[in-house]
Amino acid sequence: MATPLRVLIVEDSKNDAELPIREVRRGFEVSHLRVDTAALMNSALETQQWDVVLSDYSMPGFSGEEALRILRNKSLDIPFIYVSGRLGEDTATAALKAGAQDYLIKGNLVRLVPAILREIREAEGRHDRRRLEIQVHQLQRFEAIGRFAGGIAHDFNNVIGAILGWAEIAHRELPDGHATRERLQRIHDQAERAAGLTRQLLAFARRQVLQPRNLDLKTLAIRPRIGKKGRFPCLRGFWSA
Repeated sequence: MATPLRVLIVEDSKNDAELPIREVRRGFEVSHLRVDTAALMNSALETQQWDVVLSDYSMPGFSGEEALRILRNKSLDIPFIYVSGRLGEDTATAALKAGAQDYLIKGNLVRLVPAILREIREAEGRHDRRRLEIQVHQLQRFEAIGRFAGGIAHDFNNVIGAILGWAEIAHRELPDGHATRERLQRIHDQAERAAGLTRQLLAFARRQVLQPRNLDLKTLAIRPRIGKKGRFPCLRGFWSA
């Protein structure tokens, strides 16, 4: 089964437009549209997708140069090939510099199918490279977000550790049945919830699942630290992740 090919023909002569289409049908299953004004070309590019543009170079009222400019101004990476009755070497060189992929003479279209195949492959290659560049950029952004989240989670973890530690100390110092013990337990429970969120942030930043485990505080060396407002316990290692 032949490969489908959508061809936009920029040509003022219906008969001349049939020449490249007849040649392209040797290698593709072709659907095509002929346009001969800037308005029609703009409409065709906005309403349909095309695999290749085949354009005459010189036409009354609408030139191939203008057609190429319209295509490139829309930032569409569609191969543009001139198929012209006459095209001097200097003109052809200028056309290629302006962004055309190739040029052929209407009387000799034997290279048309190979040229279209080549340009479609190259367009697909450019598309793949752009997609990879976007993916790499996204990965770099995720890595930056992960580092930022990890830094915040680490600092927040220390704050939560202090809250849990002070709540635990106050809970132990109050007698059984004291009303404040229940309030301290609620503080402790909410701090544990916050700790769970920080573990999720750390897991995101490190890209690994964290396995919390309980530690016996009696086996830990808790050394006092001096803060701006007095002494408070260092709870480093209150839990391990």
